[in-house]
Amino acid sequence: MKLEQLLDIFETEFPRMAAMPEDYIGEQVKIKEDVKTVLVTLDITLDVISQAIKANADLIVSHHPFFFGDKDELLKNDSFLKAKFELLKNNNIGVFAIHTNADFNSNSIAFVQGLALDLENLEQNNENLSVTGYLKDEQEWHSFLKHIKKVLELEQVEFRANFNTNESISKIIIASGAGGDQIKYDSSDALYIIGEVKHHEWVKAAERNIRVLEISHFSEKIFKDMIELLLKNEDIEVIKSEEENGYKII
Repeated sequence: MKLEQLLDIFETEFPRMAAMPEDYIGEQVKIKEDVKTVLVTLDITLDVISQAIKANADLIVSHHPFFFGDKDELLKNDSFLKAKFELLKNNNIGVFAIHTNADFNSNSIAFVQGLALDLENLEQNNENLSVTGYLKDEQEWHSFLKHIKKVLELEQVEFRANFNTNESISKIIIASGAGGDQIKYDSSDALYIIGEVKHHEWVKAAERNIRVLEISHFSEKIFKDMIELLLKNEDIEVIKSEEENGYKII
């Protein structure tokens, strides 16, 4: 597939204008004009680069940017990052990042997570920064926790806000990534499912009995399925990385 065709597909599904202004997205390592094999990943780790080399991939499509900041400055100050960059260049593997333009649009990761959880009446909130939906039937907390861990293939989740875990769950608000700023502290009728919650956001939620479930950035691995589905009918091979969750249960 010609690179121009591929980039047109990405732009249509995840427009650049949907990304946060300060985000670092798009081409981050030069891409060949013809792309036959794409490896999709959340993060570009050394293991992921090794997988791309073994698969003879032409391009890595990542959710989290390889360069999050000024490229020259990062390469100057981070020798490990520079080594990975040289490894990519030497093996002629390009990098394309689709970050907040996959978090904050009508085809967002949160929306797809809501579909996977069989939520009804899904709606985008606050300029697509989060998604609200409802379970078909109220579920007891522990039953829902098992459900979300199974559907999103999560090893562990955290909840730290003060609420009765025997309560039933009905209304769900999902914000992927570091979406703690989407918590409305004057309302306790919903369960918030968020990728990452900052300490002060936990404290405010706990004081106000807001129900919060943190599922880590690794829950965004559904991004790999999204790209695979997007390119399913195209003349291109898509491989999903085998990256491991950086969090360990001890």
